[in-house]
Parts: sequence; C-alpha cells; structure tokens
Amino acid sequence: MESRFDVRDAHGVEWSVKLGPEAQSAVVTSRILWALGFHPPPTYYLGIYRDVINSVRPADVRWTCERLGALSDRQWNDAFRARGFTSEHTARYVKKIRSKIDQGLALTAG
Repeated sequence: MESRFDVRDAHGVEWSVKLGPEAQSAVVTSRILWALGFHPPPTYYLGIYRDVINSVRPADVRWTCERLGALSDRQWNDAFRARGFTSEHTARYVKKIRSKIDQGLALTAG
C-alpha cells in the first residue's frame, strides 16, 4: 500500500513524498522517460518546474506513450531485473506503467 503526502518545507518549497513499495515507480518511470529523450522535471522540485509541467501537450504525452508502448514484456522485465527488482514487483510496476501508457494514448488534442 502506498502513502503519498504533499508537504511544504521551511522555505515554502512543495514536496511530494511517497512511502511504501510503489514509491519507487516514479523514479523508474522518470528514468525510462529520460532514456527516451523526454526530460521530465524531478517531482521533488514541483514548485520550481510548474511552468514546464504546464507546457507538456497531450501530443507530447502520446508521443512518449507510443514509444513506451512498443517495448515488449521481455524488455520491461530485463530492465527491472537489471535493477534488482523481484518478479512480483516487476509485474506490478509493468502493469501500472502499461495502464498509464494506455491513459496517455487515449489523450486527445485539447
């Protein structure tokens, strides 16, 4: 079970904090996107990168999801295994990532 909290530090900077076994999925996803050439802002600097986040268009998301969707199960499994994830965790992450890819592919211009 994942717990997520939005917090503000003493300097007023907003942070998104995740706890639990699913917490690493955001890190894995950001590294995969980085490898594809899409450089998402770090989630722990949300306040600083708000303009960048707002500039991502549905077409950008679809483009990224088309490429991620082309990866085979074997490629996903190899990537997670190389990082030391268990088969159980890998299956959960891949299922979640594929769900997010489907959501991204369903976006329409607008």
